[in-house]
Amino acid sequence: MKSSLLLALAVCGLLMPRTAQAVACGQVDDFEDGTTMGWTEGPISPNQPTNVANGGPSGVGDNYLRNFSSGGVGAGSRMVMFNTLQWAGDYLAAGVTRIEADMANFGATALSMRIAIERNIGGRYGSTNAVALPADGQWHRVTFDLTSADLSLISGLATLNDVLANVGELRILSATAGPTWQGDAIVATLGVDNITAVVVGDCDVDGDVDLDDYADFEPCLRGPGGGLAAGCGCADLDCDNDADLRDFAALQIALPGGP
Repeated sequence: MKSSLLLALAVCGLLMPRTAQAVACGQVDDFEDGTTMGWTEGPISPNQPTNVANGGPSGVGDNYLRNFSSGGVGAGSRMVMFNTLQWAGDYLAAGVTRIEADMANFGATALSMRIAIERNIGGRYGSTNAVALPADGQWHRVTFDLTSADLSLISGLATLNDVLANVGELRILSATAGPTWQGDAIVATLGVDNITAVVVGDCDVDGDVDLDDYADFEPCLRGPGGGLAAGCGCADLDCDNDADLRDFAALQIALPGGP
């Protein structure tokens, strides 16, 4: 009986690691295509994210994603949504060390926004500190850094770099108590727009941009149109698939004491 159950789960794909997609420098979920762009609460939730055609940060005609949580218990009760498509992949190779987004709290209670990531075959990390999102119905630009200074282990034995190199799922959630995978059970309505993968030049993923990062950056310089060598995603600060003087200028600005 047990072997039959395991076989059935394998056939359904439930025991197989998810295939990592290609998270990319500068990618943006702006929801202007009228879809949810793969964001979901899971198949059994009655409160699936919805695409709203007006009212984003730019006002009339600016689509955004709205997510509702009902509070209490059961599916749809928690403020959490996730993506296993374009936000899966190798963040280290892409050089992505930050996620930014526009968020608005349309509910009556302040939210404590975090992200959480899961490795394809286990290991979860989440935001150590929450971003306070007031219940004011206004759009706010929020930032989540993906470094050891900003993410804490939720479960598993994988290192943060192991997870960042094999992300299978990205979650956006509200949780007051600390890093978590589930989010709080709360009656709330969240607006999200312009979710962006950002490269900041933190090549050693230690939470700052300094001369150690320049040492990693310098061998990657190939000039305009020169492409990117393996491991040089962090050097492409302008997301044009090369490491050139424009990227170096951006790195100089990011360095302490930069112009």
